[in-house]
Amino acid sequence: MMRINKDYFSRILFALIVICCSLLGSYFISKSVKPGETTNTINIYTVDAINYSSADEDDMASIISTIKDTVVNITSTSLTATSAGSGVIIGEGENNYYIVTNHHVIDGFVNFEVELQNGEKYQASLVGSDPMTDLAVLSIEAEELPVAQILRNSDSLLVGETVIAIGNPLGKLGGTVSKGIISAKDRDISVDGRTMRLLQTDSAVNSGNSGGGLFNASGILIGIVNAKASSVGVEGLAFAIPSKIVYEITTELMTTSGSGNYGYVHGRTTVGATFADGIYSSGFFSPSYQIVYVQSINTNGSAYLAGLRRDDIITAVTVAGTKTTINNASQIDEIIEGLEIGDEIIFTVRRGSISAQEKDYSVVCEQYIYTI
Repeated sequence: MMRINKDYFSRILFALIVICCSLLGSYFISKSVKPGETTNTINIYTVDAINYSSADEDDMASIISTIKDTVVNITSTSLTATSAGSGVIIGEGENNYYIVTNHHVIDGFVNFEVELQNGEKYQASLVGSDPMTDLAVLSIEAEELPVAQILRNSDSLLVGETVIAIGNPLGKLGGTVSKGIISAKDRDISVDGRTMRLLQTDSAVNSGNSGGGLFNASGILIGIVNAKASSVGVEGLAFAIPSKIVYEITTELMTTSGSGNYGYVHGRTTVGATFADGIYSSGFFSPSYQIVYVQSINTNGSAYLAGLRRDDIITAVTVAGTKTTINNASQIDEIIEGLEIGDEIIFTVRRGSISAQEKDYSVVCEQYIYTI
């Protein structure tokens, strides 16, 4: 009698399941959608490599019609201000969808409205945001929406290949499509005081396109638009966050959000305070001094608990025995970003006056979580 090796067939079955999942190109993760919601599964559709084909160019109109509905318009509001931007649907939950946009589109606002290409509008909640990469994720409760495919390895992109930008230019022209090429890769561009490594494209981009999608000729998401050169006489110069970074950061933001907290990126450091450049003068006829001071402080953060207070003047910081004189606020931000959670930073402070006696406060770096 022939004996059947059950373990052998089990291995074959397991291998077939793995292959099928790979072909589907989808990625599953378990998380809480936002504070107060229960755990569910997110489906993110990814592509590991691009199969270049001349047929892509010939069928451009069909491809655009397929991907256009994955791009949405976003209106962010507070009591005193309104901002418009774009976003791309990148994930599907049990009864909700996840939308990536730029951090600067949602920063400082508390209410978010998402408008689909068919005019339907949804109130969105913030899942998480990462200022360092200028990426944020929103969530809406909806059904049967299209989800963009993301290229996981954007390093494989070629300079000169065709790209499609879809967004909401000027905050009034949702669904606008423009075509161009990848002009360059790995451009180091300063955005809001931070240096970012971005894709460069000559696709037409304007205010309101921020957070919109940059797709290749196959309709695969290869980047999120976040910047345009605004100098007088400069045209055809726009930038996008590569999809490799988009995939990595948004996945972390979604998986780390949970009951009672927003999503965050592991290892981002903070001391629970923000710093700014300013001018100090004790009176109308007194001399003025350039200073760096504590602009805001979280009363539950490590800086406050260590003794720092709002309006404290920072004259120096010390890390691992090395003391650095502080001349601008960006120095402090760069130093903190270079530290790890649990590292100690000593702030040398004058309180109440530029001539006050200096005092040191030892602060421990903690995990950064953006909140609204």
